[in-house]
Amino acid sequence: MEHLRKAWLPWTAADRFDSESVFDQWLSRRLKVFGDLRMILLVAATGLLIVGYVLEMRPVMLLSVLPLALMVGLTLAIGKTEEALKRTKNTEL
Repeated sequence: MEHLRKAWLPWTAADRFDSESVFDQWLSRRLKVFGDLRMILLVAATGLLIVGYVLEMRPVMLLSVLPLALMVGLTLAIGKTEEALKRTKNTEL
C-alpha cells in the first residue's frame, strides 16, 4: 500500500531515492508527464465540446465533464509536485 501511495503522490516519495538530485530528476520527469497528460485531457474535452456542438448532440457535450474533472485532480497533483520540487531545490542552497 505504501508503494502505491508513493506512486500516486510523488511529492511524498523522497525516501525511495538515494539522493536529492535523483529525486529532483524523478520529480521533473513526473511533472512533464503530468503536464502532457493534462494537455491531452484538455484537447479531449475541447474535441468533445466541438463535436457535440457541430452535431447538435448535448450528451456528447456533457461527456466533456469527464476529462475536465480529471484535469482538476491532475492540476492539484501538479501543484503539489511543483511545491516539492521547489522545496528540494531550496534545501540544496
